[in-house]
Amino acid sequence: RYPRPPRSLLRAQSTCRRETSAEWPPVWLRKTLEICRTGGACEPSDAAILLGNLAVLQSQTGRAGLAARHLEQAASILEQELGSRHPELVRPLNNSAILLLRAGKPGEAAPLLERALAIGQATFGPAHPVVADLLLNYAATLRALHRKGEARTLEKRAQRIRTSHDRQNLVGFTIDASEPAAFRPIR
Repeated sequence: RYPRPPRSLLRAQSTCRRETSAEWPPVWLRKTLEICRTGGACEPSDAAILLGNLAVLQSQTGRAGLAARHLEQAASILEQELGSRHPELVRPLNNSAILLLRAGKPGEAAPLLERALAIGQATFGPAHPVVADLLLNYAATLRALHRKGEARTLEKRAQRIRTSHDRQNLVGFTIDASEPAAFRPIR
């Protein structure tokens, strides 16, 4: 379950719905972002969230350059608002690096992932699932840079984190459907 958006963001969304009938999400997000910026209806971190969401939609529709600019803006807003080591920076840094990697620019992606990984490890600890995801993305970047030995080391570490987390995560269990007779109702 996701937390409720801040009231300022909800006000901007309702204003946007009143002022436009556009149903295509990027148009709606751009309009909401415009209301946030001009009307003061949002906190800066709300605008960063909107920019990140807009960037994801734009990257899915082949607008990687525009998506990258929006992710850079989101990271800049968060950094100014929350500081350079805040965990909210992990997502836009990681997403920017993924866009750069897909664009064939692993050399530009690597420093972003290094920074995201440093923030993630400092915030969540070295054995957190978020860190595992960052390690895998960084490993893919290192492979693209022909640093396969380092990449393998990071992939193994990420796998150990995931395996350990799966053992600890009792809610994330699966059931073998080949043995339905073993199912018992919970009373």
